[in-house]
Amino acid sequence: MSGDQHIWYLSGLNQEFKDQAIVLIGDEITLGRTEQNDVVLAHNNISRHHASIFITPKACHIQDMGSRNGTYVNGERIDPAAPKKIVLQDEIRIGQYLFLVGRKEPQNPMYAATSEKWLQAKEFVREVSKEFRQKSKELASASAFKFKEVQKKKKLEMPRLSRRGALYGVMFLVLAWVGYTSMQSPSPTLESSSQPSEKPETSTPISQTEKIKPAPRGELDSLMERAMSYVQFQDYAAAIPLLQRILATDASNEKARQLLLRSEKKLLENISIHRENGAREYEKLFFDRAIIEWKKAYSLAVNYNQEMASEIQTLIDDAEEKLRSEK
Repeated sequence: MSGDQHIWYLSGLNQEFKDQAIVLIGDEITLGRTEQNDVVLAHNNISRHHASIFITPKACHIQDMGSRNGTYVNGERIDPAAPKKIVLQDEIRIGQYLFLVGRKEPQNPMYAATSEKWLQAKEFVREVSKEFRQKSKELASASAFKFKEVQKKKKLEMPRLSRRGALYGVMFLVLAWVGYTSMQSPSPTLESSSQPSEKPETSTPISQTEKIKPAPRGELDSLMERAMSYVQFQDYAAAIPLLQRILATDASNEKARQLLLRSEKKLLENISIHRENGAREYEKLFFDRAIIEWKKAYSLAVNYNQEMASEIQTLIDDAEEKLRSEK
């Protein structure tokens, strides 16, 4: 990306990435379920290495890496055999995660240099990790030899070398290097509207305050296909507004009506599950776990029922206050 004067980024539209901007730094950005990916999408229907985004000075492409449930661009599943070119305002869906493609000029000329430093930091950590693993192997070999000598004399069992210590060591080196580079140069930022706020903004659901905007009749089939796809991946919050637009245009569409009723029922069930889970954790004084569950409930309710979302936000505020008082 060093030869490109623009910044590619993904704007999160839902889940834990809602209202966040993920800056795409590097030639290849991996997305998947495991922590080895650049962007971690922690859900069971996401493959370990689900997709990759490739950036060149002139274009940006996304490729599905043979995932089980596929990668979608603007509602269409892409062919894993060939990268798909993406442009501004394209909608990418991986499982229940939705992103909007963005591209802008950096706000300050130091951004490109800063990005390069992050890439250098990544490469540095990779080299240090490699060296650390080699040293660990040498240490393990030496320790094994000593333990064998002791075993011969005292008939002791060989203990297994713990991998947790090596992992903590690598994590410490990563945090130390990132902290050092952050002090050396300003961090890249996007517009303030792309930055996540401490508390999610509540927005009144369309169904309660505004007349639902009808969809053009030529787009009804496409909207229905997208809505059914969202329902298939249990993203009922994304399916509901599409079904409402379909019914606003064609009130006699019984298929859309039944799918809307089912989606609303499932959405309310999911909200109830997370609320109850949060209440149980709260009763056990696990306030951090309660906050996680209630935030999941909030993200599902915020665009469906403002009153319900406000109630959940009150629970979150109370748990956060309890958590602060413990420290």
